[in-house]
Amino acid sequence: MKKKQTGIIASIILILIIIQFFPVDKSVPETDPSLDFFVITNPRRKITAMIKTSCYDCHSYKTEYPWYSNLAPLSWLLRSHIKEGREHLNLSEFGKFSREQRFIILASMKKEISEKEMPLKSYTFIHKEAMLTADMREALINWLSTGRNDIEAP
Repeated sequence: MKKKQTGIIASIILILIIIQFFPVDKSVPETDPSLDFFVITNPRRKITAMIKTSCYDCHSYKTEYPWYSNLAPLSWLLRSHIKEGREHLNLSEFGKFSREQRFIILASMKKEISEKEMPLKSYTFIHKEAMLTADMREALINWLSTGRNDIEAP
C-alpha cells in the first residue's frame, strides 16, 4: 500500500513539473493608447485609482501578472479569467465603441458594482487591495452615473 501511495505522489509531482513547460501567452496586442478608458472619460484621480486597482487587471491590456501567474495550472486558470474578463469588457479598447455603446458600458459597470458582482470575490480574496468599501462603491456609482457627460463621440 505504501509503495502505491509513493508512486501516486511521484506521478503527481512529475505531472506538475512537466506542465510548467507549457506557459500561458501573456502577450498584449498593439493598441492605440488614445482608445483607453481613462483617456476618453478623464475621471478624477480617486476614481482612476479605484478602477485601476479593482478592474484593470482583468478588463484591460494593462494586466499586472503576479508571481504565481508563472505556475501551471494556476497560470491557466488566471489566463482564462483574464481572457473572459476582456471578452466582457476591455477598457483598453473603450474608444472603439460609439457614444451610445459607451453609455451602455458605463450603465453595465454601474450595475455590476452596485450589485457587488464586481470585482469578483475570487479576485478580491487574493487581491485585498481591490476590495471596494461601501464609500468606494458609492463614489464609483456616482461617477459612472455622471461620467456620461465626459464621453465624447468618436
